[in-house]
Amino acid sequence: MADDPLAAKIAVLQRAFVAQLPERIRALDEALAKLGQDEETVKAVHVIVHSLAGAGATFGCPEVSAAAREMEQAMFPGGLGHSKFDPAVHARLPVLMAALKAAAQRAVAENPESGQP
Repeated sequence: MADDPLAAKIAVLQRAFVAQLPERIRALDEALAKLGQDEETVKAVHVIVHSLAGAGATFGCPEVSAAAREMEQAMFPGGLGHSKFDPAVHARLPVLMAALKAAAQRAVAENPESGQP
């Protein structure tokens, strides 16, 4: 069973991803609170949202991935290579963030072995 060691490694990575979700969401919240102050904050927000979208899909958290992807596409319609923030999305940010937080909370609740309360 050559796949067992690989499956075990993937499970460890998935648990680590889920365990880090609350901190990643907190970091995104903090960055969003500073949005508009400088270009570095815009880039940081984009990197966080983009990585949540990709990692969520990779590590078995499709709701997190979908919510993050929706947020990314709304905020940065040009994609990762075009970190041009669309200021028209400001009004939607609370709703998009609420959906992402809810998805992250469900992922943590569904994976109690991640070490999160």
